[in-house]
Amino acid sequence: MTRAGARVGPEAAAAVPPPVVDGALLAAPAAEPAAAALDPVARRIAAGPTAAVTPVAPSPGVPSIAPLPGGDEPVTVDRFLAGRFHLIQPRKGFRCGSDAIVLASVLPVAAAGHLVDLGAGPGGVGFAAVARCPGLAVTCVERDRRALALAAASLGLAENAAFAARVRIVEGNIAEPPSAWSGAVPRASAVLMNPPYHAAGAGRRSPCPVRHAARSLGDEGLAPWFAAARRVLEHGGLLGVITPVGRLGEIVAVPSFGAVRVYPIHSRASEPALRVIVTARLGSRAPLTMMPPLVMHQRCGAFTEAAARILSGAASLDEVVLGR
Repeated sequence: MTRAGARVGPEAAAAVPPPVVDGALLAAPAAEPAAAALDPVARRIAAGPTAAVTPVAPSPGVPSIAPLPGGDEPVTVDRFLAGRFHLIQPRKGFRCGSDAIVLASVLPVAAAGHLVDLGAGPGGVGFAAVARCPGLAVTCVERDRRALALAAASLGLAENAAFAARVRIVEGNIAEPPSAWSGAVPRASAVLMNPPYHAAGAGRRSPCPVRHAARSLGDEGLAPWFAAARRVLEHGGLLGVITPVGRLGEIVAVPSFGAVRVYPIHSRASEPALRVIVTARLGSRAPLTMMPPLVMHQRCGAFTEAAARILSGAASLDEVVLGR
């Protein structure tokens, strides 16, 4: 494990193997396939049909969080990055999808140091980063205890043994002052976060309370998220966030960050970008850069070659959009 203070720099990633794309990147689960397939948030990158399981107890040495009552809700075990990591997720509700994998790809495979995944849910962003970057240690911060229990159970899976010792799980509410939980989080060389897309009271309310909470910001908007990032980042550290285009102005105007890079994410080349990934450096005064876009889907609906390379773990975001 590398020291926690090492900075995640912009160096080019080490050579990566040719892309190995799973035969069914967005395969539906073994049961209830129609409902999941119609829900774009619930889609996931999997190598084949998934199976419902009961969350397993973490292995010795893995953080343990007791499941809440009613913890027997149906869950699935999903494969990501061509099988580099597995994630136990609720069958219904908010699930890890392509946004998490693309966000984690802002880090080159050579990234080292300590990453904090703020609002980690069941661990998708943090797990994707640590599975790709062997020199990285990750702390997942999440307020929902059911999601924390699932993340801890995922760390106990044999398929995740290669990186489980480099992952910590911390219960923390970003809406509270960072001092309430940041003492358990070492200084970070990078912070990644996928905050809720909708402002408080906006958007369609999901019938699933957990999913609604994961998609709706509090009354203070993104301010608590950036306060938390500033609290845990070291000077010069990297911040990465994925958000709807409509919040871009709010993000680029956040004080204390510079060297902002904006990556438009298009569902198809002929459609406007609905999301952006924004990266920035704490304390930098470098100007903003608009990066080339990432197009996720071909006209037929299949992933583009660029998206498939990211979703299989074969390339970072910069490698793809800059043609490296």
